[in-house]
Amino acid sequence: MPFPSGMTSVGLDLQEAAEAEGALGLDDLIPAAADTPILDLNADYAVLFQEADASLSGESSALGVVFRVYGRWIVSGRGTNDTGSIVGKIEHRHGIGSYLAPTDLAQQLGCLGITGTGFTDVGIFLGPLFWKQYFNDAHAVVVVGRLNPPSAQAMDVVARITARS
Repeated sequence: MPFPSGMTSVGLDLQEAAEAEGALGLDDLIPAAADTPILDLNADYAVLFQEADASLSGESSALGVVFRVYGRWIVSGRGTNDTGSIVGKIEHRHGIGSYLAPTDLAQQLGCLGITGTGFTDVGIFLGPLFWKQYFNDAHAVVVVGRLNPPSAQAMDVVARITARS
């Protein structure tokens, strides 16, 4: 069932991880009574190092890490198209050692843009956390909860209704 979601959504992350060649999921380890998994969990770890020849302040190197754990727990409707599930993501973003975080490097170089988008020094935070309920044989979905990370300029609690054909 497709995920109505944005580019950095938990649903798309889980779908990409499941499609990866040789991926071993929790469902491979815990047999399920139905074809629909009860719990989808995944984690990823990314490191970014950037270095410039010169800077305005003498700080010309940046090193940052993003560690994410994300998943979906199907609470109701398992084995049907009208599932209800809790979806969420926890992230830890930080610089390493005495290096700048990659998002802070651009201003040291006199750049008005951002380098290393997402590689900040915010620490641990709760990303999206919401309830997703499918209706009408998965032709409609309601999503309620926190859909944006704390840095986004949007409301934390929203409701989204999507009809699909």
